[in-house]
Amino acid sequence: MKFIVNDILISISLCTYHYTMPIVTVSMYSGRTQREKDRLAEAMTEDIAKILNVKKEEVIIVFQEAPHGNWYSSGIRL
Repeated sequence: MKFIVNDILISISLCTYHYTMPIVTVSMYSGRTQREKDRLAEAMTEDIAKILNVKKEEVIIVFQEAPHGNWYSSGIRL
């Protein structure tokens, strides 16, 4: 599952070796502070654990950051 929220691409998949372990990849422009990423990961972990009925310890969040010049949509740089 993939969706975009405020210029942040979020992808969710389930780990193949443990079917309940959700792995969430958050792709976004670089420049967010560590505290912002910590807060986002905390909020997402709470919601994902609750909605998917898994333990918070099973939720993995991965942040991938890239500068604005590396993002394109329909062949046009964002």
